[in-house]
Amino acid sequence: DRSKRLLAAPGLTKYLEFRCFSSLYAGLPRFTQRCPVGTASERYGQDRPGGREPTMRTVRILVQLIGLALLAACAGGGAETPGLTPEDIVAAEQSGDLEAVYQRASGRLAAGELDKAEEARLRQVRQEVGAKLSERLGEEVRRTLAETAPALGEDDEALLPAAVLDAQRERIEPMRAWSETHHASLSNEISERTRATRSAIAEREAQLASMAADNAAGRLDVLKELTLLAGASSEAGGAYAQQRRDVVARLNSGADRAIEAEDFDEARRLLEAVATVDPTDADTRERLADVDTKVFERDFYRSLEQGDPDSAYDLLVSISASESFPSFRPRLEPSADAMANYYVAAGAEATTAGDVPQAYARFSQARHIHEVLGEGTRRAPPEEAPFVALVKRDYDKARKGDRMGLAWGYLNVVKELSPKSPTLRRQLRETREVVLQRATKRLSVSSFETPDDTDSEFGDAVASNVVQHLFEQIPKDVRMIEREQLSDIMREKELDTQDASQLAAADFLVQGTVLEAKVDSTEKSGKQTQRVVTETVEMRNPEYDAWFALSSKERDKTPEPPKTRMAPRREDVTIEVTVHRKIGLFSVAFRLIDAQTAKVVYADSARARVEHQDNSSEGVELGDFKKEFKLASLPSDTEILIELADEVSTTIGAKLSARLAEPERTYREAAERFVEEANYEAAAQQYAYAIVLADEKGANTDAMLTRLREAAIQSSAR
Repeated sequence: DRSKRLLAAPGLTKYLEFRCFSSLYAGLPRFTQRCPVGTASERYGQDRPGGREPTMRTVRILVQLIGLALLAACAGGGAETPGLTPEDIVAAEQSGDLEAVYQRASGRLAAGELDKAEEARLRQVRQEVGAKLSERLGEEVRRTLAETAPALGEDDEALLPAAVLDAQRERIEPMRAWSETHHASLSNEISERTRATRSAIAEREAQLASMAADNAAGRLDVLKELTLLAGASSEAGGAYAQQRRDVVARLNSGADRAIEAEDFDEARRLLEAVATVDPTDADTRERLADVDTKVFERDFYRSLEQGDPDSAYDLLVSISASESFPSFRPRLEPSADAMANYYVAAGAEATTAGDVPQAYARFSQARHIHEVLGEGTRRAPPEEAPFVALVKRDYDKARKGDRMGLAWGYLNVVKELSPKSPTLRRQLRETREVVLQRATKRLSVSSFETPDDTDSEFGDAVASNVVQHLFEQIPKDVRMIEREQLSDIMREKELDTQDASQLAAADFLVQGTVLEAKVDSTEKSGKQTQRVVTETVEMRNPEYDAWFALSSKERDKTPEPPKTRMAPRREDVTIEVTVHRKIGLFSVAFRLIDAQTAKVVYADSARARVEHQDNSSEGVELGDFKKEFKLASLPSDTEILIELADEVSTTIGAKLSARLAEPERTYREAAERFVEEANYEAAAQQYAYAIVLADEKGANTDAMLTRLREAAIQSSAR
């Protein structure tokens, strides 16, 4: 291998050829001198007569052979150049050493004095190796470009940093010698992308030049894009980055001056522009949080000075929902008491004036300020005690007036402000029980009327099944009350000497009429003929007759069959058959009646049909054949009607369940409608009903509780 590498060196071939011939001719005299006659005679011809001549002749022949071998080895004009064989090229390609092969071929060609065949072969080798080198480098360059992130993100993937493109252009320069075609193709691709990037840079430089000097945020954005387009590591990119740092420095200086002059709006504007450069910069975030705190406190107290505490409170609520609030909330905690005390004092003034809604709003705002600023639960201020006393007096009035939903709303206000108030838990429980009892609609199902032409009474069965279905499907939505007749309710309503709310034992009454309950039976008789086996008889065997008809020789060869055999005798039998069919029909009309007004609020009907069929046939005996008498098996009319009554009852129960389910939604919708009408007392009643029913089902009622308290308080406006 070492010899091959030496032989491949430019200019070495002629030198080696010269040394081969020189060594050969210079070595011959020395070789003959080292073989004296006596020694040769002793070795080769001491026992032979005339041994000297054969010995010298042998030496000369040996020397000539060695010389010819050396000449053949040193000439090398028609053999492949060592290290440039096809096998060498394949090995170099696998080991990534193709460029060395290309250099050896180029050096061999530059040395000259090659025969035409070898020169052509070396040129072909260099061309093939150059093409392989170009393809490999081209793939690497294209992969680098594809893996390079676009300078401006996904908006324009064609724009790559100029520094990257320039580096790849230098990288492909060796391709110019390897393969001009490959170099030109890849160079054009890089040039096209470079032109796009340079054009984008020029466009943004023009934009930067035309931009106002005080437009710091805009200049920062453009400089950021220029840095990315040029390449952050490039000289141009470094220059753009320095310009950005200069702008940021000016912004920080301006923010410092604005803070010193208490121009916090300007300071926030400048610091927000700085934050766009590095949103993670802790120092900028801290300064911005300080400024935001000062801006909030200024606007908050300015609203209070202008007599608009609601705007100040709304400002706090708004800022508490912002993403930046956690960063400056600790700065506001020392001011929490001062802020909240203003609202506490305002609540106390409203309490003195008897303005319950205003007092409740101010005390609630004070409590929320402490919650927002991180203090959590605190001791109730003494100013709230007179307000709580006012609410309790309103509770007593509502309870005496039997407005239990409103009374329960007042108790929830007391619970919010003074949860440890004496007797509160008992009052809440007792009042809630009454509210739940009144919120749950009472329903009675009367026995359904049955037509006079129906033998069986199904009205009670239908009513009982409907009650059972409602109890199973909506047990928390209605309370079932036994009731005899709608006339009882109507009679009670005519007694105007009593409170109308105490008259009816039910809120709704279900009535119905069995319109149809019958079974139509039909019979259709006919005859059915069957061919049956009546007996088994002995008869002549046809196989014996066939055997007997054979010749005597053939009969001797064939076994004799029996002369007779047993066979069934078949006859036609006619049987009387009757088809029995029963068709049951059951239909009911029903209605849901408001017991307070005796008005029908819902009416519908349900119908069911069923068909049963079977056959009966007479008994027959004929010889061995025997058929038993078959009686049709059909359910009785009563069984059919009971089955249909159950089906119809289930249908009625399902329709009534859908109508009566989720009364809490109806209460809530009514409450919202009353709020829009400013009828807050009625709204509180409906909200209370909706809440207790939703509670029974495990639903979340926090939002409705808030509305209940607000409606109860608004109803206390004096």
